[in-house]
Amino acid sequence: ETSIILENVQAHSTSSGDSDCEIGPTENRAEEIPESYDSFESSGDTSGYEGIDLRGKSFEDKIRIWALLTNQTHRALNMLLGILREDTSFVIPKDARTLLNTPLPNESNAITTIAGGHLWYQGIACSLQHQYSKKTPNVETLWLDFFVDGIPLHRSGTTQFWPILMKVFGLTEEQVLVVAVYCGDTKPK
Repeated sequence: ETSIILENVQAHSTSSGDSDCEIGPTENRAEEIPESYDSFESSGDTSGYEGIDLRGKSFEDKIRIWALLTNQTHRALNMLLGILREDTSFVIPKDARTLLNTPLPNESNAITTIAGGHLWYQGIACSLQHQYSKKTPNVETLWLDFFVDGIPLHRSGTTQFWPILMKVFGLTEEQVLVVAVYCGDTKPK
């Protein structure tokens, strides 16, 4: 599918800049463009984008910031990186995950097989750190309450789902946090 698209682009593009596409009358086009469009000309100022100072940033950092601010997909970013690697002398990563410093799944956050089923364990400390990463509660002691209860996944099957949940008491925003999840044919042991 991609090769068909590329062949169509090559077939319809010409090296002289001529195009079969008729956009409108070509005579006196300069008179049709409002003068207000002159404000869109590049001033050469790379000091910032949406309040972010880009001066002194590497090319790779600028591409990373652009990709994050414009919500580019990994697929689109991989295509751009491929074009830039092929047509420029910039030393940049081949893959969007490397450019964006996407963390790899670590062993501590993996699903492990235990007696009777599978367990995903995030941990108490990790759950609390994630919950309070932006605003740390101003308390000396946290009071925690834990909930464990099984839920059958279907009426006719034996597979059960056991979320292990935690709640922090004494704070204005008491939210239930997921500490672990067990799934298996029996109760967790």
